[in-house]
Amino acid sequence: MKIQFVIRESLNDIVNQLSNSKFWATEITVTPEKKLIKIKDLAYPLAATAEVMPHEIVIHTAFSNFTYRIFEEGKAIYCEYTGAFRGLLEHKLMPSITPVGNILDCEVKESSLLRAGQHATLREYARYNSELRKKREQQAGKALSAVDCLPKIVCCEYFKEDSPSC
Repeated sequence: MKIQFVIRESLNDIVNQLSNSKFWATEITVTPEKKLIKIKDLAYPLAATAEVMPHEIVIHTAFSNFTYRIFEEGKAIYCEYTGAFRGLLEHKLMPSITPVGNILDCEVKESSLLRAGQHATLREYARYNSELRKKREQQAGKALSAVDCLPKIVCCEYFKEDSPSC
């Protein structure tokens, strides 16, 4: 899945968070083209790499291979996430990324669940994903609520829906 949304943090905020944290070890390499920041969790075997360029930061998670691309466009700072639906904003070894507005109103740009040319907001995508997950769980003999199928950080911190709270 690929989704793009405006965030509150600036590029400098993200670089500062990556470079200075009490939660991970940081290794910084500077080349003429970019700064490479490798972060490793102090308590768990987690790692990520951030490529810092003048108007863009690309963060790759080591184990799940998800990507957060943070970039300037006009006067706004965007985050483009490419990865699994349930991984969206769930990574523990990451700087703070705070969506502006309701992230569920953002359009899913690409997904294996959507047909070519089909458009869906993250809210619609979440419902469709939940329905598919429920079908799989029912086939396996388990039942989940719609809230159980949402990424917890997205569910609890960034929106209020007319559904049971997280």
